[in-house]
Amino acid sequence: MRKKILLIPLALLLAVSLVAIGCPAPAPAPAPAPAPAPAPAPAPAPAPAPAPAPAPAPAPAPAPTPAPEVSTEVHTFSFTYPATWGDMMALAKIFSPGGPYQRLLYERSNGRIELDIIGDAFPMADVLEAVGTGKIDMGEAGTPYLSATYPLWAWEAIPGILSEDRFTAIYEQLAIYLDPTVRDIYDKTFREAGAVFLFADIQGDNGAIWSTKRVTTVNDLKGLKLRATAKMVSQSLQMAGASPV
Repeated sequence: MRKKILLIPLALLLAVSLVAIGCPAPAPAPAPAPAPAPAPAPAPAPAPAPAPAPAPAPAPAPAPTPAPEVSTEVHTFSFTYPATWGDMMALAKIFSPGGPYQRLLYERSNGRIELDIIGDAFPMADVLEAVGTGKIDMGEAGTPYLSATYPLWAWEAIPGILSEDRFTAIYEQLAIYLDPTVRDIYDKTFREAGAVFLFADIQGDNGAIWSTKRVTTVNDLKGLKLRATAKMVSQSLQMAGASPV
């Protein structure tokens, strides 16, 4: 009996084994499909280039400055000069009616400056006073005639201040008149008289002695009546024995 019991389990074991051998092995579970690789992240789109700044609008061209209005007003000035000099003096021709002074003023002012020329309107020594008080607008006169009031105006009569050569002396006179210090003196003294010093002219031989009597020495001057144009000249002639008038 004991043997049967042992056989049965053995038979069961064999049966189980047979069953185990006879049954097909279970199919292996399929390997899981590999997870798809993650898609690469899309590259970021490049930032758009900034739009160029708009060009500044051109500044408006400045309006052209209007040309100054040209005055058409005509100014007429009364003017006197020593007409008694006559044609013997070039200066008389310059200042006479129709002469260069009147013509050039008219032309260069485009007809806006005219001169009403009056010859010998006043004695030479009175011209400055006439201009300063408004009796006449303009005048030409030798400043030595006024040297009793303004002694410095007779500087041309100082002995030795100018060369003996007449042409050299003319250039020397002009240089002195154009000297800034001398010009300032003339400007100041003319203002005191109520006038304006415009320019100087050179009268050449006006300072020479003209006589019907031959004069070769100082003694020849004794008793000789001479017209003197400056106080210093008058005093010098008196000291030499002449009779200045």
